[in-house]
Parts: sequence; C-alpha cells; structure tokens
Amino acid sequence: ADAFVIFNYTITNVGYEDNRDTLKNVHVGLWADMVVRNVNILPPRVGAPFYQDVGVGRVDNPDTAQMIYAYEYNGSANYTGAESYVSLVYLGAKPQRGDDLYELGKITTNWWLFSGGNEDWQRAPSDEASRYQRMSESIEDDVYWNDVFRNRNNFMNLISTGPFERIAPDSSVNVVFAVVCGKKFGTAPTSSDNAVTRRNLVENVSWAQRAYHGEDSNRNGVLDFLGSDSSEDVNGNGRLDRYILPTPPDAPRVKVIPGSGTVTLMWDDSAEESIDFISKQKDFEGYRVYRSFLGSDREDTGIFDNMQLVHEYDLINDRFYDTGLESVRMETPLVEIGSDPFTGLPDTITYRYQLQIDNLHNGWQYAFAVSAFDSGDVKLNLPSLESSRLQNVILVSPGTPPRQPGSNLQVGVYPNPYRTGAIWDGGFERERKLHFYNLPRNCEVRIYTIAGDLVDSFEHRGDFYRGEDILWYQNFSEGNTVFPGGEHAWDLVTDSDQAIATGLYLFTVKDNDTGEVHKGKFVIIK
Repeated sequence: ADAFVIFNYTITNVGYEDNRDTLKNVHVGLWADMVVRNVNILPPRVGAPFYQDVGVGRVDNPDTAQMIYAYEYNGSANYTGAESYVSLVYLGAKPQRGDDLYELGKITTNWWLFSGGNEDWQRAPSDEASRYQRMSESIEDDVYWNDVFRNRNNFMNLISTGPFERIAPDSSVNVVFAVVCGKKFGTAPTSSDNAVTRRNLVENVSWAQRAYHGEDSNRNGVLDFLGSDSSEDVNGNGRLDRYILPTPPDAPRVKVIPGSGTVTLMWDDSAEESIDFISKQKDFEGYRVYRSFLGSDREDTGIFDNMQLVHEYDLINDRFYDTGLESVRMETPLVEIGSDPFTGLPDTITYRYQLQIDNLHNGWQYAFAVSAFDSGDVKLNLPSLESSRLQNVILVSPGTPPRQPGSNLQVGVYPNPYRTGAIWDGGFERERKLHFYNLPRNCEVRIYTIAGDLVDSFEHRGDFYRGEDILWYQNFSEGNTVFPGGEHAWDLVTDSDQAIATGLYLFTVKDNDTGEVHKGKFVIIK
C-alpha cells in the first residue's frame, strides 16, 4: 500500500442552472505532468531543466496493467540517475444500470508537450471539443512509437475511459484511477525501459488492482453467489466490498491475571478462524507474545512502543520455527461469560491458551500483548502479516492478591522506607507513589502522623481498583491498569492537598467485610 494511492471519482450530473439534460457519451480522464528525478541532485526549483528529461510509455493489458508511466530518460547533462517509475493506472468503473455502451476496461492514452509544437498532437487541447476528442481517441500509433515512446521530453500525460452511454440528472458514474510507483527491476542501465525493468511497477499495480477489486474475485463487478464464486462475500454482508488489502488474522482476546511477582496470560483461538479477504483462505500461522520492561512507562515514547517480543508459537508445518502450540494450550479451557473486549457486547469467551510470566517486580507496571500472524502467500509475493499489538495490549501491575479473612499475612507498605526520587516516580510531587499490599478485598485505609492526626484515608475495592485515584496512573498508564486485588497505590498527598513531610507514619486497615483491623507503619525520607 506504500506504493500506490487510489483516486475514487464519482461523477454526478448536477445540471447547469436550469439545464437538466441527460449527459450522453461521457468520457472521464486523469492527466498529470509526471516527472521522475533524484531531487537531492536536481530539485524542482531549478525550473525547466527539472521537467525535461522524461521518458514515457503505456501498457494496455487488462490481465496485468492498464496504465501510462514515466521514468527519467538519460540524454542530457541534467540526468540524475533516478531508478523509479511513476504511473497513472485505470482500475475500474461502474456505469449506470442498463448502460449498453460502456466497455469495462477500455482506455485511451494521450501525450502532448508542455511547450507545445507544430504538430497537432504536440499542443495541449485548448477547448472543450479538443479535450473531448483527446479523451475519446488514443494518440495515433505511429506518433506514439516514433515520437513519444522512449523519447526524451517534457510530456503531459492523459489516461481516459469511456464512453459512458449516459448520466441522467442527479445520477452518477464511478471511475477509479491510481497513482502507482515502483523501483526499476534488475541491473540494466537506469534509463532502460522494458518489461523486465517494469516488473516491480507491474507488481505494485497488481496490488492496487487487488485492493480495488476486493471481494470481486473474477472482476466482473457483480457479487456472485453461485458456482465457483460462492466465496466472494467473505464477510457475509451481502454486498461486493472493494478497497480491501491483505489482512492479518484477528487479534486474539486476552485476559491477564496478576499475582505476586508473576502475570498469567490467557487468550482465545478466534484468530485461527480468520479468513484473509484477498486469498479467501484461513491462513493463521501462530502467536507472538510481547511485553514491556521496568521503567518503560516513563520513556518519552511510552510503554507500548517499548514492548519487545519474548515468545513465539507457530504451527508445525515447515514454514516458521515449528514450535507448536501445545506448550501453551490449556488442558481445560476457561469459559467466561462477559463482554467482548473489542466490541463491549455480551459474549462468551473460551480461553484456550495460557502462559505464565515470572520474575516480575510487584508494584511496577508492565504492558503485555498477544498478536496473531499468518503464513503469507508465496504465489502473491506476500510476506507474513501480523495483527497489531495495540489491539489487545493490557497494562498490569503484579502484586499480592486480596488477603483472606483469618490469614496470617501482614498488611504492609513498600517501599519502606520510601525515599524521594524512587525510580518509578515521575518528575512532579503528585507523580510519586507507594503501595499498600496484602489488603483485604474491601477495606478502608487510614494514615496518621505519630501524633495521631489523620493524614489521609481511602476506600479499597479490590475487584474494581485501577489506580484511577492518583495522578501517576493517569499520566503513565495509557489505560486501565489491572491490579491483583490486594494492592493499592497512594500518592503521598494529604487529604488537605499537601505533600507529606519526612517522618514516621502509622496506618490502619479495616476489613469492611469482617470488621478486622490491621495496623502498621512506614517511613518517608525526603
């Protein structure tokens, strides 16, 4: 898709003042002053010399390409050795229903000189009649072969299609062109132009054609439901969808379960049912697991851009590493009835894969994502495609699960002592934090000075807590961070909106479900 831009034109008969006539025998064209140069050597600001060393040509083969193209022609001291093509390509059209005149795929091609000349073909069409004539008839063959093809000049380029039998008032026809570029193929001199040097250009044109035709496999402009074309309606919406590029598999739906020093990832197998809109095949190949590392949430590029590949699993079929999927496949899938993370609609999700990531640090924020990739297509010269990591990325903070009633686990704080300038802190007073751990699932936390003055208090709801009550997670989380249920971050700011001072502080934690009270202390050093 980096090699072409598609121009989708809808031509509507809006009339002129009180004139509401039906337009008949309509031609539609696209023209451009195409130039190929190495602008580092010869920039456009030099004027006329920039435009003069252009070679042009045409290809009119519905099976490969219907285009006019330009390249740099070696023939003067201004030659810059550019090794590229640029082209205007006809992709298709949709006439009005019942149009018996328009021939799908019929094009005309024309050139004239920027500076004009003595011959009719060299001069730009100056009125409506001459423009219509140029669009309705191609340049004469002897002129093309003798004076245009493989000749150096400053050419104007026109590609047209028609005639459309009619455009009724307030009705439209659709014509689609593209600008397609490509590097010259092979080792021939840079000014060469032949079927070999155009190989990359024609390949890029073929991808523009595939994108335009989309589901229309036989390119007849009709959604066919019978016979060999029964698979055209890939997404089942009952219409012919165009402007489709090769697609990676759908991203799997991911669930994370944080623990103390660990995170468990689970994902479903929905990606394995994905159908590529171009090949119309299930081409799933495997999964890749990405994660961030300590402190990447404070990098200028953000935590998501700093994720790295840590695991890859693919089918055993001699295409990639053949690691297999069995090492992460769950013996007993986990079925959850909830909402689809992509659509928010009620859904039943069956998680079939599981991976545990150990040696993580509690209280730190990590990003995890699972992508799906396909096998690519050798016949189409298509590399393997991978779903975006951002489609299912989840932020998670490992830590302790909720303290169970009657447990001997002590409620505590870390880091303790807390020192200003902790590695995970931001640059401002409100971007600091410490963590309470081993908290009951539902509790009230109260913080006091050693004199017994209340400093701050907050309610902890372990099933719903996402760090939203402090600025650190608002600035650095880029989303709702998943916590383990037994931890809560505090920003060291009093309920009077003041930063706390150096000293020893006391705290109490009351379990709202049992009434049990826990006590502790921590030290702040500034």
